Amino acid sequence: SSDVCASDLLRRLDADLDAELRQVLSSLNSHDRLRAVHIVQALNREQHLQEVLLELVGDPDERVRATVVKTLAILDNEPAVRALLTAVTDFDRRVVANTVEAIEATGFSELVGLIKILARHPNNRIRANALKALLLLGSPGAEQMLTEMLTSAVELMRLSATWVLGEVSPRGSAREVDHAKRSDWLRRLAREDPSIRVRQKARDILGNEK
Repeated sequence: SSDVCASDLLRRLDADLDAELRQVLSSLNSHDRLRAVHIVQALNREQHLQEVLLELVGDPDERVRATVVKTLAILDNEPAVRALLTAVTDFDRRVVANTVEAIEATGFSELVGLIKILARHPNNRIRANALKALLLLGSPGAEQMLTEMLTSAVELMRLSATWVLGEVSPRGSAREVDHAKRSDWLRRLAREDPSIRVRQKARDILGNEK
């Protein structure tokens, strides 16, 4: 029937597409590999190309690694978790930060201990992503760690912590965030923080929620 023929054609097209993507993902050109990862994400082909995507966690180009780790949350299985555990020790800060976001998206409770370690990381972006993940996962002690970051003497730490406040808004999925305390923090930062960047960030968050 025509329906069967159309179904067969779609399967063949899918197979051809995956074969071509697999070839480009294995290209010697890092720009081509990066472009192919973006295409995989856009077309939701992660499950079909899992093996080659997992191999790219060790890609020599940090841009490829930082992008491919975002696909691991979609895979949501044991090999992906093992790859996340590898990626979280990457020497590139962007790779680690993106890995934390992927861990948050998986919701794997066994990785919470690892995220808690990263919530003390000296890099502000990695620390902020880790704290955001802990808050959204409802981890005890996360709010205290966020308070410490909000009161840091380092401007970038306070700026990133303010970003976290915006990410765990009442409209989000956070379970353990004290929203009254969050609003108090934002108003205090908007008025009193010595950094104009922090004050403006807090004001922007408050303004977007009106």
